[in-house]
Amino acid sequence: MIPQLAKFNLKYLQTSSFRFRTNSFTKDEFGRMSSYRYFCTLSLFGRIEKLPEYKNLPQQLRKLVLFASKLEEDPTPILEKLQHLIVLILGFDAFVGREMVCSAGGFPQLKHLILYRMSNLEEWKVVEGAMSHLSRLGIEICPKLKPVLQGIPTYDPTQHVYDEASRYSSPNELWLYMLNKSRRIYI
Repeated sequence: MIPQLAKFNLKYLQTSSFRFRTNSFTKDEFGRMSSYRYFCTLSLFGRIEKLPEYKNLPQQLRKLVLFASKLEEDPTPILEKLQHLIVLILGFDAFVGREMVCSAGGFPQLKHLILYRMSNLEEWKVVEGAMSHLSRLGIEICPKLKPVLQGIPTYDPTQHVYDEASRYSSPNELWLYMLNKSRRIYI
């Protein structure tokens, strides 16, 4: 269980950023946030056994960061239904499968997407009409990923990812984590 979240009575908060780092999250732990009705940011660093259905996620979620989640099922069929999601960062093997598929009409407000260190990801299918507002795409250290979206320039998101990840750890802890995940250092 997320001990920090269990202490909150969320109905009185109007806008918030939630950051959690733990060894494992269960889909039931997300349920407590599903009734949160204000805009929020959610950042999770740690394994997630399975994403809950989108209705059990905060519906006003604006930014979602998933690091080291090790999701085995493609998260996009759930996440693309979040109507207010603007920023999505998936990093450090947040998804360990080989294929992600974004369907038509999915991610209607998404403007910024980062895929970072997704070592197993080979194919990312984006159906026409998905992510219609996407303007920033950062893809880095996805060695098996085939070229994707035409017309949207990509950029190196390393500094952005490092800034997000450093909120969970001291710089030394983050450095060691990244060193253990690769023979090369990218920071």
